[in-house]
Amino acid sequence: MTKNPIRLCVLAFVVVCVLASALFVTDDSAFAAEVDLRPSVLLVDSSLGDADLFRLHWLGEDVEVMNSEDTLHLESTQLPNWWSECDSVQGLYPPATFFLHDSAQNPITADQIVWALDEIATFGSQPKTMIVSTGPSGLQVRRYVQDFADIKQSSRADVVGLMFMGTPHQGYSALTYFPQVRVWERLADGAGLSVEELHQESDFLSQLNNRPFPNVIKSLGVRGAAEDIGFGTSDGAGVENDLSLPTTVSAQIANANVRATISQAIGLSDLWEPTTRFLDQGYERLDSRPIAQLSAIDSYVTAPDSRAALREFYQVWFPEEAPVTHISTVLTVDISGSMRREIENGLAMLDAAILATNDFLLSVSVRSGKPYAVPESIDVFTFDTEVTHITSSHDDDARKKVQDIEVGGWTDMGIALEASLDALADSPRSADKRIILLSDGLPTVGMSAEEIMSGPVAAAARDGIAIDTIAFGVEDQSDVAFLEEIATVTGGSAHNSNDTYDLRLSFMSARFSSLGLNLADHSMSPAQEDSVEIAVVEEGTRLIELGIIADGATPDFKLIHDGNTLDSDVLTVTRGADGMLTVQLDVPDPGVYTLKLSGDAQRAHVFAVMQKDLFRPAQTAPLAQDWSLEILVIATGTFVLLLILTFVLSRRARTKRKLPKHSAPAHSSTESDNNFTLSSTGE
Repeated sequence: MTKNPIRLCVLAFVVVCVLASALFVTDDSAFAAEVDLRPSVLLVDSSLGDADLFRLHWLGEDVEVMNSEDTLHLESTQLPNWWSECDSVQGLYPPATFFLHDSAQNPITADQIVWALDEIATFGSQPKTMIVSTGPSGLQVRRYVQDFADIKQSSRADVVGLMFMGTPHQGYSALTYFPQVRVWERLADGAGLSVEELHQESDFLSQLNNRPFPNVIKSLGVRGAAEDIGFGTSDGAGVENDLSLPTTVSAQIANANVRATISQAIGLSDLWEPTTRFLDQGYERLDSRPIAQLSAIDSYVTAPDSRAALREFYQVWFPEEAPVTHISTVLTVDISGSMRREIENGLAMLDAAILATNDFLLSVSVRSGKPYAVPESIDVFTFDTEVTHITSSHDDDARKKVQDIEVGGWTDMGIALEASLDALADSPRSADKRIILLSDGLPTVGMSAEEIMSGPVAAAARDGIAIDTIAFGVEDQSDVAFLEEIATVTGGSAHNSNDTYDLRLSFMSARFSSLGLNLADHSMSPAQEDSVEIAVVEEGTRLIELGIIADGATPDFKLIHDGNTLDSDVLTVTRGADGMLTVQLDVPDPGVYTLKLSGDAQRAHVFAVMQKDLFRPAQTAPLAQDWSLEILVIATGTFVLLLILTFVLSRRARTKRKLPKHSAPAHSSTESDNNFTLSSTGE
């Protein structure tokens, strides 16, 4: 080491510099390579001439055209201005942001919004999107999300948030009083509508205002500056109420006020003044003063407050990931000949599978009508050498169809998984998709285990479809290992059930794992009057739901809040077959909730979830820390240490070279020091 210290230190320094440079260079790309689970953001232009301003103020100068169709353009950028300009978001990397506009100022239609959403999905961005619109384009956004367009948002579930800037949600009331103002034609053209459709009482607006947004959408309304233009308060196009969403449309609307008007490109003074200056008596006469003042205010797309409103809204509701917008589940049940084997007390394995399947369907059914419940779709398939579709419902008729399932022949697991994947292909694009596969063994015909893994299992993993596997009554460990591998590869969970009770717990565990925030997953003993704390509930909780499976008779229960037993009339209780029970409490009061079970059953199990909202409001927390400064400090410190080490080692090396090579005679330490000094001086 000491023979060549300078070369060694230089080499070490080069290594440190290379590593530091690599970290700096790959900083952005490393984060970009990670899967961003937050919603993408789609900005939709108003077609009023603000496209250049929208692009500049919200995207910035470094903009890339992602795709075009004639004059329609979809653009994006790596670091959008709406996100990066605020100190509060430093350390948080921006979500994927896109801008949809027409260079010929043609109106943006609902179909074109769908086109943009499809393009966003092809770019590998999160297909669940928040749409930001300004002025008239908001009406076309509403056409899509409220299912009035040719393509239905409910069949795609790809919009999770909306921000409307100055959209006339309830029509333009000023249109009735000032019909000759030329601004109406500009606004109607921007919306792709007629002036008549902008009237408050038009059929078009009546339809929109009587149908709610899907409950998986969180919305924000941004109102412009309030100025006196003849009557009421207005931003130059409508009064304050015109810009408000009716409560029938969105129960989750948030509002923000900004100093902005409809468009920087529209000269409000020119469009309003000639008509409003000579009004008939009965309305306040207008001079040019309030109009000129109004025209001087920035538009929605240039106002910093608009961008700040989006940042705050986005960080509160989408801090980590997009909410679940739809749940699609396929239950795939093995009915091969071995399922006729008795599992316990005269009960065949297929009987147990039927019971567990109906538990699952009943759980879906009791939740489906709840406010704020995520939409769900479900299919039940059985398979032996063929696949049979049993039902796409969860009602009483569906459970009767399941009850009539009979045992079949050999086991072809490959075609069962392929059929399950085909069924999920018809589910909404942005749904959380899951297959629950119940089998009692390895495939005996059709695809081999290797072909299943490289075929349908690989396809499920590629498409983000989780497969939960349940090995039922399996004694051969190779069978269990194969099913566990399927679950592992696809991100599902693996269960191993040996009796009816275990099987029902496996199905309910798969069911409750997809719902809300898990509170409890506890074994209990009703015969011993067992109690367990379910949750400490905070303000704003929408629902507590309990699923109870008992091995035997359905147990009696008490749900206790802060020591007081709740009355049965505040609970929704559904009793299933053979010890199955669901309990729901809507809008629970804050406090501690405890479940007490009693009865003859020796064993029971309770699952519990809490739904605070479809969205998870949270304080902003950095998703990825910027370590650039730390890396620089470490690299600089390492360099300094290497310089010091180089200097010390060099001195030692020179010292050794200058020492006499013959053996020194024995003498005092003083003489030795003098010899060393003389030798050094002599050279």
